[in-house]
Amino acid sequence: MPAQTIFKNLRIQWGSLIFVLLAVGSYIVWTLLAERQAIYQNERDRLTIQARVIAENLARQLEAASSALTSVSRDLEFIQAQKYGQQDMLNRRLQSLSDVMPGVRTMTVMDPSGTVIASNRTELVGLNLSAREYVRRVLQQTDPEVLHITPPFKTILGVFSINLLRVKVNAQGQLTNVVTATIDPDFFNILLDSVRYAPDMWTALAHGDGRLIIHLPQRPELLGADLNKPGSLFRRHMESGRRGTLLEGRLTTTGDDTMMAQRTIDPKALKMHRPLVVAVARKPSAIFENWRREALATMALWALLALISAAGLRYYQRHQRILLGLVMEQEKARRAAEEEIKKLAFYDPLTNLPNRRLLLDRLLQLQAASFRHQRHSALLFMDLDNFKSLNDTHGHNYGDLLLKQVAQRLVSCVREEDTVARLGGDEFVVMLCELDAQRAEADKQAQVICRKILQVVSQDYVFDDFTHHCNVSIGITLFGHQPEPEDDILKRADRAMYLAKAAGGSAFRMSHEYEYESATG
Repeated sequence: MPAQTIFKNLRIQWGSLIFVLLAVGSYIVWTLLAERQAIYQNERDRLTIQARVIAENLARQLEAASSALTSVSRDLEFIQAQKYGQQDMLNRRLQSLSDVMPGVRTMTVMDPSGTVIASNRTELVGLNLSAREYVRRVLQQTDPEVLHITPPFKTILGVFSINLLRVKVNAQGQLTNVVTATIDPDFFNILLDSVRYAPDMWTALAHGDGRLIIHLPQRPELLGADLNKPGSLFRRHMESGRRGTLLEGRLTTTGDDTMMAQRTIDPKALKMHRPLVVAVARKPSAIFENWRREALATMALWALLALISAAGLRYYQRHQRILLGLVMEQEKARRAAEEEIKKLAFYDPLTNLPNRRLLLDRLLQLQAASFRHQRHSALLFMDLDNFKSLNDTHGHNYGDLLLKQVAQRLVSCVREEDTVARLGGDEFVVMLCELDAQRAEADKQAQVICRKILQVVSQDYVFDDFTHHCNVSIGITLFGHQPEPEDDILKRADRAMYLAKAAGGSAFRMSHEYEYESATG
């Protein structure tokens, strides 16, 4: 496998890992957000339900208390008509009613001046309560159908509560009596506390004018606080005109962020002059506390998975690179071996020139190209003069050095597209590509190269401690104008070279056999 492909695969592995980690991370984030939304919606529903449960129970208690007040108001005329024991009878009547209604703490009957004329708590009888603001307001009312709800106040007995009041008028519409019932905060505390299912959850009951009546867990410092401030959750609820709302925001009393379900208690049958409002709330931070822990744990596991995966892939790829290095070394060695084999097969190991095999292959190709283009090519067959004397006198090492220098000089005499080859011993061949189409002109071109070779090769060869002079004999033949065997071309040039040798060496001779064959072929 090519190195580029392997490195590309390594990059693909990192890309795939990153894609998978991002996909898993995206799925985790989507799942966590969906879970958070489910928790959010579930909490909204639960708070709304708990507020409705409290409101319905409080409405029933208000209806019971209202019925008791109406009953007392109706029985007053009969009891007061008795000649003896009216006071005691009325007190017992109030006591029996308060006993059967756990939500009522104290019941009283006041005359038009605000003096308590009867009560289930005898210590209150005879007290004048007209100094209290809510008593003064009720004494001015003359509608016996209206159930009056007082703002929260601290009773004479030291309890923070509210009163329910109904007035009784005569036939002329004049006030005759006021019947009151003081709500028992302990009973309502139990009711409001019963719906709290989390430590951070709190419940509250407020008067319609915004005064806080009850708060659980108990916060005495908040009782009586004004909730009806601009932008408050209480005002937003009242201004919405809806019976039930679920709002989020900051409390004006404590500054805490909260999610609050509020519900207005105002049964139509009671004709309450002011409603009550119940609230059930939780802190958003507490609602999502478990979710945050789970989200952090999940993302930590994802990060650990990403870290382990990245480390594992890096470790794996490091070993892959080591293996790749070994493979590349083996590939390099294989290519070097192939090159060496190719070199041994096609090149002379001493001069690095093409050998006989490569020469014949190029000769075949050049002959075909010359024939196709109808141009002559030339083959020069060369043999060194006085080579044997150098070997005999100074040894084969110097003979090899001479052959190397001769090869370099021959290469310098020809064009890049021409071929210089060594057949063996001191025999060299130069192949000149595609000379002129006319034989005479091609002969001249080949002779020019031969004269250059004779001049260059005949220059002195300087060795370590002596100088050697060497000439060369060259046989020339043209080819390519007609198809013929490669060996015939070599033989023709070889014969021409021997003619040059016979002439005394350091010369070249042209082979005329090609001209004869061309004329008769």
